[in-house]
Amino acid sequence: MDNQKMGSKIPQTPQKSMPSQPAKQDGSIFGGKPEISRKALEQKMRTDAGVWQAERSAGLNLSPAQRAELIKKDIPQVYGSNVSKTDLNRSIAGLNKKLLGAKTPKEHADIRKEISFFKKIGGIK
Repeated sequence: MDNQKMGSKIPQTPQKSMPSQPAKQDGSIFGGKPEISRKALEQKMRTDAGVWQAERSAGLNLSPAQRAELIKKDIPQVYGSNVSKTDLNRSIAGLNKKLLGAKTPKEHADIRKEISFFKKIGGIK
């Protein structure tokens, strides 16, 4: 039965539109892509301001060339020519193993800072 034929009027409430949330932007070095080429990653490590901020917040004080060397040192070529978040997670796991074998407190602190840095640039919690 139709409400108009019955004589009862149901007030129509205007539909509330949900406030649009801003699109989540990937603040990592991957820029929303699943992977990035090794050369582009090294270039970002040298020039990207977000990488510099992550470095400072992790407590590292490296030159742009040293940041690019971190990629060569900690993310091996075995993973291929492209670096993904999975590769970054593997490298972090490798650094965690290296952390267990650290002999001095300074070496331990340096590895801990590198882990923190990689987590920040990779968008890993």
